[in-house]
Amino acid sequence: PYVAIGLVVVCVLAVIALLIKYAHPRFRRMQMLTDEVNRSMRENMTGMRVIRAYNAEKYQMDVYEKANFNLMDNERKARSVLQLMPSTNQFANNALTVAIYCIGAYLILKAGSPAEQLLIFTDMVVFSTYAAKMLQGVSSLEMIFNMLPRASTSAERIAQILNTDSQIVNGGYRGEEADKERTGGTVEFRNVSFGSPGTE
Repeated sequence: PYVAIGLVVVCVLAVIALLIKYAHPRFRRMQMLTDEVNRSMRENMTGMRVIRAYNAEKYQMDVYEKANFNLMDNERKARSVLQLMPSTNQFANNALTVAIYCIGAYLILKAGSPAEQLLIFTDMVVFSTYAAKMLQGVSSLEMIFNMLPRASTSAERIAQILNTDSQIVNGGYRGEEADKERTGGTVEFRNVSFGSPGTE
């Protein structure tokens, strides 16, 4: 029975590792695709007049639909992979129960006296209960591993924002003082005037 439990746990952990390896890049890409959808929507909203002036509604709609489809396709694939985890856990639980009962039945048949058979049957029931509880603990990792790719990707995005250097230094933009030093010189206006027709 111990070998059966070990094999089942190793198989479940291997499936979890493979799913994370496959799902993590997709969740990372999902953030970039979400940016694309938001950028396209913002361009359509802010440049509505220019888009209409150039009769580019269909072009902009195609750009938005393509970004939206890419996001939907990527998220559908990532979610469908993660949905394998509950069925894997259920299969592992059922396989372990069957293995324990098969081993227990074999040991009961090999036992000599009815008292010994009853003792083995009792041990088998208790062992199967403990094994199910242990698999429940391993299965509870499923929630953590489901959230891990999304959480790590979001944490990377937050860290990227927090680690961005500020462009404003001492009340001015970076490189502003260097530009002043490079250009130097002065500007002088002579005989310059401004007026509108029909006014003083």
